[in-house]
Amino acid sequence: MDGADLVTAELTAGGEAGLILTVRVHVGEEEYHVQVNGLSEEEAPVTAHQVLAGLRVEG
Repeated sequence: MDGADLVTAELTAGGEAGLILTVRVHVGEEEYHVQVNGLSEEEAPVTAHQVLAGLRVEG
């Protein structure tokens, strides 16, 4: 079966540097992640959507 088993997106406070977006993709035993640092509150949901919409998982 192609595709991811689980995809999670987490937004955490990064202090003065801004918010941190972490997207994790689980495919079988493998885990991949993308982390974007220094986001503003306005940028975070837009960036999360762009990252999630841009994922392509093939197995």
